[in-house]
Amino acid sequence: MELFEQFIREKSYLVNVSPSTIRSYNQAWNKYRRYADTLDKPSFGSSRIYAFYR
Repeated sequence: MELFEQFIREKSYLVNVSPSTIRSYNQAWNKYRRYADTLDKPSFGSSRIYAFYR
């Protein structure tokens, strides 16, 4: 399972975010992924995903 999918599931069940928030997360993630290839892959992990959405 992709880390982002896990993040969405955790947010849905643990924090009880609304469906519109989930849509916003997905839209932001899709836009972000366009530029992800320019990132240094080893430094990109779950902690950065969580920080991005806090």
